[in-house]
Amino acid sequence: PLPESEPKRTIVRTITRGLLRSSGVVFNSYAQKNDILDTYDTNDTENIRVISPGVDKEKFNPVTEINQSKIPKEVASSTTVIGSVLTPRPVKRLDRAFDIIDNLSESHDLTYAILGDGENIDRYQNLAAEKGISDYVYWAGHVDQSELASWYSLFDATILTSEWESFGMSITESYLCETPCVAFDIGGMSDQIIDGNTGYLVDPYNTDAFAAALNKLITDEELSVRFGKKGRKYVQERFTLESVSEQYRSLLESVTR
Repeated sequence: PLPESEPKRTIVRTITRGLLRSSGVVFNSYAQKNDILDTYDTNDTENIRVISPGVDKEKFNPVTEINQSKIPKEVASSTTVIGSVLTPRPVKRLDRAFDIIDNLSESHDLTYAILGDGENIDRYQNLAAEKGISDYVYWAGHVDQSELASWYSLFDATILTSEWESFGMSITESYLCETPCVAFDIGGMSDQIIDGNTGYLVDPYNTDAFAAALNKLITDEELSVRFGKKGRKYVQERFTLESVSEQYRSLLESVTR
């Protein structure tokens, strides 16, 4: 966002407009690109590309045999496991996620597993307690990347309730493990989730509609499996390191001719 101070706003606009005239400019998502161009009143040009972050497909694959020593029994034994992989902070809007879990907890034996650590953990643990859902929330803290595939494979769905994301890496990683996703239709989510085909995009910030969409996935195993497999195929075609490398190679070749 632009600073409030007018002198600082002028400086930021000048620098950003200069950067946008570079030989090659890369944005993580179309939403990020459009947002920046609109903010700085700049036209789209051939030098501006959208190249999403790539994921190592060798590290994220469906795991059929979950390592019980890595996944706590209280999580693995739940009938339904909803997951989020993030750094808990205000923009991630865990308060909305808690409202969604509260909505579903009356009709499902579920656990909401949150993977990630940060300085706001105590704040959100207290919020979960205030909302009366502490029994449904499992705080995994920092999880080594080598263990993430097991967690994603355990999830019945991965959710993201952020108010803004240029690109959600957890969405890509989840799909490579064939786990479908639900998110609010903001930022780069529409680049990653095909609504009604690989998962669900929900109007911001309708938590009731989000809970209803999530409920469809966790009550229809056939639908969930189909979305997960389609999501994996979609990611493999667009967001792997190999695919992203080719896009950067093409960009570099175009600016060095």
